[in-house]
Amino acid sequence: LLRIKFYGSFDKPLGRYLHDDLFDQTSCCQSCKDPTEAHVLCFTHQQGNLTINIRRLPSVKLPGERDGKIWMWHRCLRCPVVDGVPPATQRVVMSDAAWGLSFGKFLELSFSNHATANRVATCGHSLQRDCLRFYGFGSMVVFFRYSPIDVLSVHLPPSVLEFGYIKEKWITKEAGEVLYSKVETLYLEISDVLEQLETKVLFPGIGNELSDAYGIQFAKFG
Repeated sequence: LLRIKFYGSFDKPLGRYLHDDLFDQTSCCQSCKDPTEAHVLCFTHQQGNLTINIRRLPSVKLPGERDGKIWMWHRCLRCPVVDGVPPATQRVVMSDAAWGLSFGKFLELSFSNHATANRVATCGHSLQRDCLRFYGFGSMVVFFRYSPIDVLSVHLPPSVLEFGYIKEKWITKEAGEVLYSKVETLYLEISDVLEQLETKVLFPGIGNELSDAYGIQFAKFG
């Protein structure tokens, strides 16, 4: 659980949060020590969820990195797609006012249902609710996405989730029984074929009936 007091000691400007916590490639998770781009950050408030994804694109280099310029643009998810992707607006440099906005206030505006806080994009749809909001710096890109949710209960997970293989005894036992049964059946079929082959070699005049049976067995293995 996180409580942010606007412009307080725990808060920071939006531009600094983007630069220090998301764009900085030397920044890593305090729990697992993996880079920030290996994570998906989520903020949940009331009936909404704000997801933050970080990507590093080595083939893309936005201008103004040395000057600390952060670029902004968005893609509306409600507008008709163009070439299979939502249409994008023109990239603009983040203004000083946007850079200095409280990150806590930014989150509040993202979750607010109030008409005065719900900004309208150029297409007429809600900027906070209907659009992917992108921020870029050099080869780093971050996008925010809002999605409505129904909160039934809240359970905090551990700081690090471990995914491992749990070896259940009943699975091992059942697999062993199935494997033993198949091996035993295969052994009996091979033994039967070898016996018939031996009989055919020792008694070549026994007739075609045995030869046909051998052919069926061999086709079964093939």
